[in-house]
Amino acid sequence: MKLRVLPLLAIFVSLVCIAFLGYRGYQWWQKYEKKKALFLYFQKNSPVTKRIPRDTLLYVNLYDLKRVHDQLRDTDISQVLAHWLDTGMSENEKPNPLLGGMLEKTILNIVGDEFAVALLPSKQRPFDFLAVARIAPGSDFLLNLALSSAKNIEKIDSGDKIFYRSKTKDANFPTILIYVQENLAYASNSFQRLKESYSSEGNGPDSLSKSAVEAIPEDTILFAQLQKPQARALLHGNGKVYRLQISDLPAVPAHVPEIRESESDVLRIQTNSPGFIGHPSVAYVLQSISEEPVSAVLLSFTKSVEAANFEQSVAASFNPEIPESFSQDGIQCLRHSSHQEEFICRKGVSLLLARGQFSPDQAEFLEKKPAGQSPFIFRIQFQKNAIRQYHERVQNKDWSVFSGNEPFYFLSCIKQVTGGIDKTGREIGIELE
Repeated sequence: MKLRVLPLLAIFVSLVCIAFLGYRGYQWWQKYEKKKALFLYFQKNSPVTKRIPRDTLLYVNLYDLKRVHDQLRDTDISQVLAHWLDTGMSENEKPNPLLGGMLEKTILNIVGDEFAVALLPSKQRPFDFLAVARIAPGSDFLLNLALSSAKNIEKIDSGDKIFYRSKTKDANFPTILIYVQENLAYASNSFQRLKESYSSEGNGPDSLSKSAVEAIPEDTILFAQLQKPQARALLHGNGKVYRLQISDLPAVPAHVPEIRESESDVLRIQTNSPGFIGHPSVAYVLQSISEEPVSAVLLSFTKSVEAANFEQSVAASFNPEIPESFSQDGIQCLRHSSHQEEFICRKGVSLLLARGQFSPDQAEFLEKKPAGQSPFIFRIQFQKNAIRQYHERVQNKDWSVFSGNEPFYFLSCIKQVTGGIDKTGREIGIELE
């Protein structure tokens, strides 16, 4: 009897194991198919992607931000965001919860489902841009109403369509045109690009439509595709943990600028990624000096004439004041006469834009661009010790010093930043408190 039972028991156990493995395999297959389906959505099924031109240089899609907003609703960073919106995102306004609630709803209705930006080739300027948003049902009426009543936006009635035009101080993009359909909203500096986008659907960017289908994380928030070289970036996560991943990239024809580290540093960002589209590499630092925010951006151009031209365009924005010139350690600088904390300095191919008590000698100024190419770099360094007191203020809902210190309030809600994207790594992790 025992001899007959043992084989039957073995067969039963084997069948259970096979069934379990089959079930787990089916679950894995379903999950894999869902990941592929999300890629296919970004690639060709998204109504936003269908409005993006074929010759797009860079395509960035922000997806399902409402989910992230819901998951962060009771966190510290959500409290800071709510207070910032209550002030109308202005340093001079008193908090108004009604205003904040309206702003929050409006922003989510416009960018909460899906919002994409494309950089496009242009003969007149470095590039054109096109933004397309999939707006919430019924939001087209509210958006048109808000645009019509805005003081700095001009309404253009062309008969069967209504456009809106907003002027900027940027010489490359002096005006921005906006058009709203029933379920999509468009914005661009080029009317031709705007018209082509809202008139008909297409297949999206060539660099994306011709890509092989891949499985991507189901909780993807940001999807970015670069045309040349072919590369992809993904930001995904949920709750309080998020990860930025970038596919392997070739070397970049751009030097990574350097700003010397100091104990007062709070946030440092370095990247030569703009070099892929012919723009200067960037180093950014935010410091806390006497609990006051001090920031600086160091740009590294390919040629010194490019740095000089950019300096002139920045100095022009100081009008009608004539900028005050000064020198420090042999570096020539211009200061905004009515805002002494803002200044620009140039030497060779390097250009520094700073605000606050930042010393130009912390920046590396180069006479000319180094020969050869550099590995792709995107690094973020975060030190919380210098602003730990701001996290205590957030927890105590102490907004007494919020005006002017908004970056410290937001950054204090970050627990840690790990990893880096360079020749040794391809991922950056961000964990919130």
